[in-house]
Amino acid sequence: MYTPILTILSILASTTAMAQTTTTVPVTNSSAAPALGGQSTTSTSPSILNNVQVSLFSNLKGPNVNEIGTAETVNANGRTNKKQRIHFDSTVTAAYKIGATTGVGLVVPFLMMATKGQDFVLGDMGVSFFDRKAIQTKDFSLNANVAVQAPTSSASRERQMTLAVRTQPSMRYNIPESRFSLGAWTEAKAYLGANAGKLFKLWAAPYVSYQIAPKLSGILQYEYEASHFVNKAPLDFSLVQTDIVAGFAYMFSSSFMLNPYIAFYTTETLSMQNANIGAIITASI
Repeated sequence: MYTPILTILSILASTTAMAQTTTTVPVTNSSAAPALGGQSTTSTSPSILNNVQVSLFSNLKGPNVNEIGTAETVNANGRTNKKQRIHFDSTVTAAYKIGATTGVGLVVPFLMMATKGQDFVLGDMGVSFFDRKAIQTKDFSLNANVAVQAPTSSASRERQMTLAVRTQPSMRYNIPESRFSLGAWTEAKAYLGANAGKLFKLWAAPYVSYQIAPKLSGILQYEYEASHFVNKAPLDFSLVQTDIVAGFAYMFSSSFMLNPYIAFYTTETLSMQNANIGAIITASI
């Protein structure tokens, strides 16, 4: 599963858009909040920390629905993979606000194994530039960003990747006078200098959301990923996986969301035998 994106995602409050349309956007600049307490005769300059937000995006990749007691998760076909343990695919981002909706962030992706010991695997760290409201109307919003990542993971160094460039725009349209919203998470990523595996990745996950209650929404999403690999023709893209994701998103607060789901992998066939349990967790301070 993707990590919506951080989708989108991970950096920013656009992740909370999956929950419902009436969610209050968290205040990321405390200097904009009303002062507390009595009157003061002195004024102080706002702290640089007022423009900093630390966010977590974590995707728990769980077991096959028919093998709940196993310590392994599934492969791109939805079948239990004995070589891949259940894990949290996560990203921590420390973002600094430059303008009202723009900023820059340090992105730290990592994997944390949830079974057979707490193994930690560092991903490719990088810097992301973003505009949370590149386009904003009454019912439509577009989150744009671009990131440059260094080969800090052992996997990237082994295949001699020199740099990765990634963009993860996300969009959402709230259907007027209804509880329905339409949206999509997307990603395009180039792995520069790599001599094995992926050279270019295309990923998209359009979704429909239905607001059940003020803090609870149901989500149905279709995920598609295709990639261009080393030694293939320039426009030769291979299917990596497709799946249908059904779940619920609950907003405990404006800065904490839990989204349990079941992913039905359709790469081979749509079946409960090709499905896994998972959950997305987003939090920010």
